[in-house]
Amino acid sequence: MRAPSTLARLAVLAAVLCASGGATAQGSAADADGDAIADAADACPRTPGARHRRVPGCAGCPRRACLRPSGEIRLLGRVRFAFDDSVILPRSEPVLDDVLALLRTDTTIRRVRVEVHVDARGSDAHNLALTQARAAAVRDWLIARGVDPGRLEAWGCGATRSARNRTPRDPRRDRRVELYVVDPNPDAPPPTLDGCVQVR
Repeated sequence: MRAPSTLARLAVLAAVLCASGGATAQGSAADADGDAIADAADACPRTPGARHRRVPGCAGCPRRACLRPSGEIRLLGRVRFAFDDSVILPRSEPVLDDVLALLRTDTTIRRVRVEVHVDARGSDAHNLALTQARAAAVRDWLIARGVDPGRLEAWGCGATRSARNRTPRDPRRDRRVELYVVDPNPDAPPPTLDGCVQVR
């Protein structure tokens, strides 16, 4: 039997190297959620998402909900309610849909705190009651779509904490929903709950 030619041996060697190199490259660029963003660069590695080129630190997360290392689920859109009511407006549902996608696919998120805030136009008692009702509405919206109730807690905070990006001329920023992962413990503790009351 004739020995393989030098050219044949080189071809076999090249094939082996290509195969091992391809496996190594694939292993170094693992993409658990299949969104074409490597896990190492993916802020939401268990949830298919977008590249978010204009939102630093959110690559790989859904378009309207970004999981931050601090544990905040940053909403890239507003959750809106009917005036002076807890009814969630339909145009808010795409934001909540992306929160839902995150909770459905990332089971390592064991518990999330839902906070609702308003501006200071009403009385303290009215503002607290309104934010409690709205926090319950967000929690119940997620539960109705399959999220385990044990993974959610709802807090109404009235007008006790102004938004970080609020300006004196634009108090509307104070009317907001905030979400924080509290289990497992995040890299940084979430804001304190001074003045907030949990909805049971």
